[in-house]
Amino acid sequence: MANEHDLILRAVERALPFGKLERLEMHPQSGTPGRRWDATGRLAFGESLSIDVCFEEGSFQSMAALSRAVQQIKAFGTASDCIPLLVAPYLSPQKQQLLRDEKVCYLDTAGNAWVEAGGVFIDRCSGKQKEVIPSLTQDPFSDKASLVIRLLFSGNTLGIRPISAALSEQGFALSPGYVSKVVASLGELRYTVKTGSGVRLVNRELLLQDWSHAYQQKARRRHSRGWYLPEADPAQLARLVGRALEGNGALTDRSGASFIDSHASFDTVDILPSNRDATSEVLEKLGAEPAARGANINVREAAYPLSSLYGSRSVDGVPVVSDLQLYLDLRCQPQRGEEAAEHLYERRIRPLLEEGERL
Repeated sequence: MANEHDLILRAVERALPFGKLERLEMHPQSGTPGRRWDATGRLAFGESLSIDVCFEEGSFQSMAALSRAVQQIKAFGTASDCIPLLVAPYLSPQKQQLLRDEKVCYLDTAGNAWVEAGGVFIDRCSGKQKEVIPSLTQDPFSDKASLVIRLLFSGNTLGIRPISAALSEQGFALSPGYVSKVVASLGELRYTVKTGSGVRLVNRELLLQDWSHAYQQKARRRHSRGWYLPEADPAQLARLVGRALEGNGALTDRSGASFIDSHASFDTVDILPSNRDATSEVLEKLGAEPAARGANINVREAAYPLSSLYGSRSVDGVPVVSDLQLYLDLRCQPQRGEEAAEHLYERRIRPLLEEGERL
């Protein structure tokens, strides 16, 4: 109760420095029938302008949790005389955009705010996180934990031990205890449900958004090594290099996507190696030379060394990472990469979500 009160006060102070919060009243009957808002109050802007507001507060750590809050706010708001205002410790740009798209006003303690109601228009973006958000039992978007998501993403329903066993059969040692922690964290984020036969993923579209955001943070720190091999046609180069890898990696980014989607274009061949030294030997045997500039082959440092090659397949004799890994990597590339990611999503991933087919 006190924490909710303090959160609202800090958010107003930092995001609305020219506003004054009056008549704040907390509503502790959260979760009981008839409960609608965490708090109500009035925001005054000078002597002549004020709006009555109703607060919905929380950490909203996942896109799924935020989406659910938006649905509740819209349901409550139709029967309220006050203006709904979502309050959080921190809202990422991605989450802020979701709220703007849904026309839901918000504040956070980092100083971000968007209020467009009752004659008030406020649009502030500070970009910095100032609050410590409680951590999950296990980061479900870490390298090792993502194996659970990859296994279940196609719509499988499995128990904890069968998940552990299925991954073990593929060479990944995840104990039942570890899997249980990952599943619990996914549940906290509203991405799993339990059934009589095990657990399955839900809200997979939103999960993929959160996962992609987390992956991009890790991928920013990775490096790549450039190589040059004389070959005028990028498509021919991709086939030549890909077929020579023989278990030492797989193609990703737009060069990998080109084997899945004929509309994908690329200038460089991008490789996720299973072993960088072994991949370097393959390229040297082909006659490629290291190149600081003008490279037409990039050997990427994997953001997820353990799981990036999970689900890789051979397409026309060329190893290509899974559709999920392609999507994650493409989203890290500006402009054309993001366009290719969206095209891949519409053609390959969305049908999976709608029909439950396997990647």
